[in-house]
Amino acid sequence: MANECSNSENLFPAYNQHENLQEENQDIQRINLELNEKNQEISRNNLELNKKYYQEISRNNSNLIEENEKILRTINNDLKENFKI
Repeated sequence: MANECSNSENLFPAYNQHENLQEENQDIQRINLELNEKNQEISRNNLELNKKYYQEISRNNSNLIEENEKILRTINNDLKENFKI
């Protein structure tokens, strides 16, 4: 029986090669689908992280602007006091 299989494989090498290529193609398509799913998951995670960090940076910037405004008011008041404006 094993001899028959090897004989038929020898008789139809192009068919067997085609079958192997189809299997490899299916494997590649499956891997591509898995990679696409992973990429989508990574993209979603990146979007969430970007949103989180953007909000944190915005808060920090707002706090810095507020602090700078206080400092500028203090400097302005000091200048007015020193120069009696």
